[in-house]
Amino acid sequence: MKQLILISGPMGVGKTTAARELLNNLSRSVWLDGDWCWEQGNHWDFAPENKEMVMDNITYVLGNFLSNPNFETVIFSWVMHLPEIHEELLTRLENHDFDVFDISLVCSKDELKKRLAGRSDDEVQRAIGYLPLYDNLENVKLDTTGHSPARVVDDILRIINADAPRCIF
Repeated sequence: MKQLILISGPMGVGKTTAARELLNNLSRSVWLDGDWCWEQGNHWDFAPENKEMVMDNITYVLGNFLSNPNFETVIFSWVMHLPEIHEELLTRLENHDFDVFDISLVCSKDELKKRLAGRSDDEVQRAIGYLPLYDNLENVKLDTTGHSPARVVDDILRIINADAPRCIF
């Protein structure tokens, strides 16, 4: 059965790095970064119409990846800080058969500040403010504090290759 690996976490936690490395470690895999569907230059407009359009774009691309027989594993990385985002995403993909591995990357506040060095204070505070929201998700939490990207990818590979908590659709 196909695998859908969801990698969520606040900005700066290492989602993109982990997803890119994971892609390189898994054969017949493909990756979508949710931010690619949001790219709006310097000003991001979170109007309801834009949120709906982005979710449509994401689920369209993910659905195509899940339907394509050339891919076994689909990796999707995005902030996904609310349970409703996970639920909507999986509901929109329910006509596909796949195992989903839902993983949130988290780290300490101090680590997140270090990783976001050079970013604006607003961005840093927003990312830190998102950290506790991942406690409300019913998924696997992976603390990346002090871990190299290779270590994080090894941990993700252990999760998807073991009987870790996951949902099956």
